[in-house]
Amino acid sequence: MRSVLSTRLFFTVVVAALPLAASPAAAQSIAEPGTWSVTPLLGSSMGIDDDAGAGNSVLLGVGFGYDLTSNIGFEGELGHLFDVSGNNQNIDW
Repeated sequence: MRSVLSTRLFFTVVVAALPLAASPAAAQSIAEPGTWSVTPLLGSSMGIDDDAGAGNSVLLGVGFGYDLTSNIGFEGELGHLFDVSGNNQNIDW
């Protein structure tokens, strides 16, 4: 009984002390102010158990970003999901 209590106390102290041993993480930013980035997208949807019968569909698109400063940027994406609801182009985009 005593060894179980001392083991639990040991692990409790170790778990409580772990946050004190953490050091801050620093990542390198490759963003340069005033630059654009463009990334192509390829994906799919899964119409599992869909009563509308949409089924699976392919997504094609492009993502883009603008780095205002080395720490602030804006991102967006535009894509087209083919045949999500038949021939309704308003829903596919």
